[in-house]
Amino acid sequence: MAVTSQSRRLRGVCHSGATLIGLALLGALLATPAYGFGPSDRKLEAWVHKHSKKVFPKPADRKIDQIAWVPTLGQALDLAAQHRRPVFLFRFDGNIDTGRT
Repeated sequence: MAVTSQSRRLRGVCHSGATLIGLALLGALLATPAYGFGPSDRKLEAWVHKHSKKVFPKPADRKIDQIAWVPTLGQALDLAAQHRRPVFLFRFDGNIDTGRT
């Protein structure tokens, strides 16, 4: 097989890509707290806890969690009779939390 300038270029791209990946992994390793470059575990945990409160929905935004979900129709009928409330039968194939199937 003849070596063309295009195959040489492709080989050079692969080598430089592997070099970049290696440097990225080395940088990630050096940035870990074990080497003293990254945040401490306590600081990281506090930061994640603080920012996750901003991202996750508040209980007032999660009204769906207030519904008395039960896995069987029998349990739903018993609960409805106990509280003198109607049964709302909901059937869905997919992930109800995201609304995607």
